[in-house]
Amino acid sequence: MNIEKFLCEQMEDRSLSTAMLEFVEKKQGARIINRLPDGWKIIRRYGITYLCSEGKEYVLSYEGAFWPTPEVFQKLNPCYYEGADERNAYRQSLLLDHQRMSQIELVTIQFEKAKEAYEKAKSEINALIKHPFPDQYELERLIGIKE
Repeated sequence: MNIEKFLCEQMEDRSLSTAMLEFVEKKQGARIINRLPDGWKIIRRYGITYLCSEGKEYVLSYEGAFWPTPEVFQKLNPCYYEGADERNAYRQSLLLDHQRMSQIELVTIQFEKAKEAYEKAKSEINALIKHPFPDQYELERLIGIKE
């Protein structure tokens, strides 16, 4: 497994969040209506209004009828703003820490080898204790194959 590639793929794209924030800035204080860019929609559930696009739901208002300020919008949706920035910063710092990345790669390889050895041993023990072995399930629990 290539950890560097994995971390790069996990970087969160902020383009939708940025576009929504810019739209909210233009609309702030106005009544919430359904005049939205293509692919965006407003959903109301249990008194909460959401602005949705690309499978993501951003909280727009709790029982309000007006567009929030950009600051309020960001506070209502920390996972898409502050949280995404923090997660991306952590990933970036990890990518720049070559010693730690090497350790992660090494442990990942060790884990993959251990998993292969576990699967091999599991198949061997299963071949030895298969039905009609009367204590098959208890033995599997004892050695950790089953919980």
